[in-house]
Amino acid sequence: MNVENDRAIEHELKQHGYTIILTISDTPSSKHIEVTKGKGFSFDAKIYKLKGNYRAMECYNNEKDILGSVIHPNIAETFDFFTSKNHAFLIFELCKDLSLETLVSIPCSCTEKSIYGYISQIIHGISHLHANSIAHNNINPSNIMFDRFGRIKIVDFDHSIFTNDQPLCSFTGTTRFPRAPESLNSKLYDPIAADIWGFGAVSYFLLSGEYPWSPELECSYSEAITNSIKKIYGKFDEKLIQLIVNCLSENPTDRPSSAAIHSYLSNSATLGPLSKKCIKKQSSNVTIPKIKRISSNTQFRIYSSSGK
Repeated sequence: MNVENDRAIEHELKQHGYTIILTISDTPSSKHIEVTKGKGFSFDAKIYKLKGNYRAMECYNNEKDILGSVIHPNIAETFDFFTSKNHAFLIFELCKDLSLETLVSIPCSCTEKSIYGYISQIIHGISHLHANSIAHNNINPSNIMFDRFGRIKIVDFDHSIFTNDQPLCSFTGTTRFPRAPESLNSKLYDPIAADIWGFGAVSYFLLSGEYPWSPELECSYSEAITNSIKKIYGKFDEKLIQLIVNCLSENPTDRPSSAAIHSYLSNSATLGPLSKKCIKKQSSNVTIPKIKRISSNTQFRIYSSSGK
């Protein structure tokens, strides 16, 4: 059956002018294949497996519509899309086989300056999504890749939503990384605020190599965050650490907006190396903006998704 599926996928890709190079990844719900077209340009073909997967077409349409509405240097770009009887195809720009998750696992792979650059690019992409009323809704290290030029690319929009349609949502999928505490147990939550929590968690992950919190811990959320922050306090810029603390606030309305974070990182006098020893000669009157977000519309629709 898998051979038949592979042949069907290859045939459909050829019908649209694409030649298979190699398989990048394969899961029960989708498959990523490196393909080429024309003068040797390579792309990432994401193939949704429709047969027996009732959510696949909804996820495909969701990702197609959202990525078709945004163009940004830090968001994966979509070039083509089409469907067949048993599969749905999205053709993306090809990123390196390298995510933030993989990068952090490589010893001495991140310099302090590069970490700051990654954090700035991530929030730049997130703020662009939010400005267009889109929540990624699953920000984590495995969904942040690098293109061939080394630029950050936010990928995998299976769970993303237009917040004009769904100011509140619920998440029933599964992910390998902890999510914002308010999104657990299928509770309704604000996905924009959850993106900010995801950004804070990813930023902490870049600095420490681990996640700041897990629902499996026996201690309280606030205690877990306090213990995690202690591990990096004194090693990096205190303003950056405070920004991460603000993003990880247990109360979603206490988290700063993506626009405020992007503005702060773009204008802060702490731009450059992150370690305390490298910035001790700098002085700044800039303070972390602790801006409460405006409450979401009370109307809502429940959103559920089957994650990879």
